[in-house]
Amino acid sequence: MNGQQPEDRSRPDDCPCRRCPRARGRGTDLEQVLDAPGSASTLLDGPVDIVLSALPLLDEVVGVTAAGPVLTSATGAHAAPIGAGGPLLAPARTIALRVRPAALGPMVITEPVDRTPPTLRFFDRDGTIAHAVYLTRGSDRLVFESLSLVGPSVGGGGLAGVHLGEGPSTPGDSGDQLAMLDDVLADRGCRRGAALASGTQAGAVRVASSQVVAALTHAARLSMPITTCAVAPGILAIHHDRLDGVREHAGVMVMASGGTSTMIDFNDIEHCWLTRADGSRGRTSAVELYDRHGRCCFLASVTGPITESTWAGWEQLIDDLRDHS
Repeated sequence: MNGQQPEDRSRPDDCPCRRCPRARGRGTDLEQVLDAPGSASTLLDGPVDIVLSALPLLDEVVGVTAAGPVLTSATGAHAAPIGAGGPLLAPARTIALRVRPAALGPMVITEPVDRTPPTLRFFDRDGTIAHAVYLTRGSDRLVFESLSLVGPSVGGGGLAGVHLGEGPSTPGDSGDQLAMLDDVLADRGCRRGAALASGTQAGAVRVASSQVVAALTHAARLSMPITTCAVAPGILAIHHDRLDGVREHAGVMVMASGGTSTMIDFNDIEHCWLTRADGSRGRTSAVELYDRHGRCCFLASVTGPITESTWAGWEQLIDDLRDHS
């Protein structure tokens, strides 16, 4: 031994996330974007639900959702965003967002700078990035430019004619998969995570992160169709497709599925839980990942009109995790 003490990663100043003092000294994500040298960024003045509703009109884009230690990137067109309490829809080859507009704050559009394409960014009320939209050659530039004209006096259901409600005030009470997602969306899963840690969530089992990596790797070998969800402030990025591949190195895992890739830094994951909720085939398992602040950042399950064999394969995979916990 060289006499050095092991690193205490529980101290706030050692935490790399944006919530902690050291990171806050660098300024918020919003401040860094607006203060960047040569910045061509402009704050939008319109209501957030109006801008969210316009996302499908942009056509093909790259959507990036930042969920703490989880980062997901998808290429395609946005599906119409759905508010809490709405149906669970994740059409293939689309960027599907479940949103809580009240949790979102500033929105910024950035004109091309150097090699950065035109960009639309959504931040939470603390200035933390939640979702960014990068235009491609297949994007509708006129729609992008029109966003700067949306003012606070504009009303109605938004540019896409979609109203994003807040849904039920007590999410999670029904115990189904929709309630599970809305429970997480309401406060990034803080209340849910506290219930899991206190042992009051019936049937929940804590497992090691290495077991989760092994399970998802096996699911990719089987090309298993699963639903994944990156949990950002006020936004859930939901993707449903077959897993094409998984790679892990030094605690960082990358999953590929269709036109979507998801990176999970397990070095910053504190708790991994196995839970259950009612799905189309009955009680269905889910994997939930929580960071060191008790916030859910990633969730995986099987949802929608799945086949009996898909459901059974997923449940067998999760049962193996439970048996080895």
